Parts: sequence; C-alpha cells; structure tokens
Amino acid sequence: MALLMAASRVFAGAHYPHDVIVGLLVGGLVGALGLVVRTPLVKVVQREGPGSGRRRDPLSHLSAARCPPASPPN
Repeated sequence: MALLMAASRVFAGAHYPHDVIVGLLVGGLVGALGLVVRTPLVKVVQREGPGSGRRRDPLSHLSAARCPPASPPN
C-alpha cells in the first residue's frame, strides 16, 4: 500500500522521485529501529511481571478503588 501511495505521489507530480525514495528509506529505518528496540523491552516487561516488587504502576493513584464515588448530577 505504501509503495502504491508513493508511486501515485510521483505520478501526480506532487513530489520528486528522490523525495519519495528518501521518505521510504527513512520510514523503513524508523520501523526497523522500532523492532530492534521493542524486542529487549518486551523481555524486560515479561521478566518483571506483576508481583515482582521491582516496579510500581505509575497510574495506581487513578484506580477506581481509591477514587471517591461520583455524586449524582443536580
């Protein structure tokens, strides 16, 4: 789909071919970097699963158990 969109931008005259090629390369590199970073992060999260005592839920203060009940509208 991305390749069809890239070709249509060149065909329509909206972009020069080298602009589209560089955009495809940058997008591919960012995607590859995301995969490289994601793999170790998934391992860390799985290793430090719930109950490990090493991490705290940063949103725990927003849990429904600690919030007072909502008052009915007037």
